[in-house]
Amino acid sequence: MAYRVIKESGNKLKNIEGFGKTMLIYDILDNLKQDLKFLGKNLQNVEQVERSITEFKKHNITSKRLSDVANKVEDKYLKAKLEDLESIYSKFQEKINEKFLDENDSLTYLAENLKDTKMFENSIIVIDEFVRFYTSRI
Repeated sequence: MAYRVIKESGNKLKNIEGFGKTMLIYDILDNLKQDLKFLGKNLQNVEQVERSITEFKKHNITSKRLSDVANKVEDKYLKAKLEDLESIYSKFQEKINEKFLDENDSLTYLAENLKDTKMFENSIIVIDEFVRFYTSRI
């Protein structure tokens, strides 16, 4: 449904998922490697960062919120990891902004743009099944 709304709205966002996200995160880690305090560029960290970004998006955690939490944490290792994740997440969002739609942002995009489409005007939307609700889906 989100992709139909994107198409109707004339937005040219392309979907980014899987390998495209992995490549982008690898590139970000490579570019930030001098600034990162905890995370490096190895493949294990690419996968960890990708999973973390997915969880952040599912639970509406912004890079600002990560930064706020990192500033309150006293444990130096946790603080370093949170700061690295915030830097990577911010750069990820910056790179995909207005070019790509992360698959985890599709429902957020739908909710923000549904009112601008006539596709579902005078329609009743019924949710007949769900596995679990994340913050971004409510």
